[in-house]
Amino acid sequence: MKYTTIVTLSALVVLIGIPTAPAAALSCIDPEGMIEYVVDNPDYLVVTATPTEQKEHVQEPADASDPNKAYPAGYSAQLLSVEAVHKGSSPDELWAYFERNGTWNYLCAGEPAPLTREHVYVLNQNYDLFGVTSVVAVYEADSDMAKKLLAEVTKATTEETPEPTTYETDKAYWMQNLYDQLKAMAFMVEVKMAEWKFWLGSK
Repeated sequence: MKYTTIVTLSALVVLIGIPTAPAAALSCIDPEGMIEYVVDNPDYLVVTATPTEQKEHVQEPADASDPNKAYPAGYSAQLLSVEAVHKGSSPDELWAYFERNGTWNYLCAGEPAPLTREHVYVLNQNYDLFGVTSVVAVYEADSDMAKKLLAEVTKATTEETPEPTTYETDKAYWMQNLYDQLKAMAFMVEVKMAEWKFWLGSK
């Protein structure tokens, strides 16, 4: 059983490492134009948080000889300490991911915020099996855009709107949460490997 788990997780790492094609063009919505979309989208979380750590996850390294690989592709991840939730429900601490593209580098969300400085983050809570909580936008806490966004979020709040909440987490919570996710991922890799082996052996 242990051997099967090791093989499956190794296959998982290999599959995750397979690069995807870069976007043909980068087109971003004007920050003010996306406020309404942020307010209306139930999957978007709006928090005031301070990034305390940053990690790089490189899916494909940069290659100076290829214009489509001018930058390392993957994610820049920030550990956020959440001070206030303005929309949605958030753990008091979580990792949020800035996507990086080989052609465009950081996409529409822009570059990660400086560490230890308070910012307003718009996060997309992706509950897909292989999904991550991605950063949609980030603004300095005292910026005009942050103030406009929070004002619109407050304005859209009604008696039917779920109250913004923060819930406490700890090491044990995240260890169990991620363990459950990895088990589910490992099973799906087994399913896909079986399908791959079928086609490999077919005539």
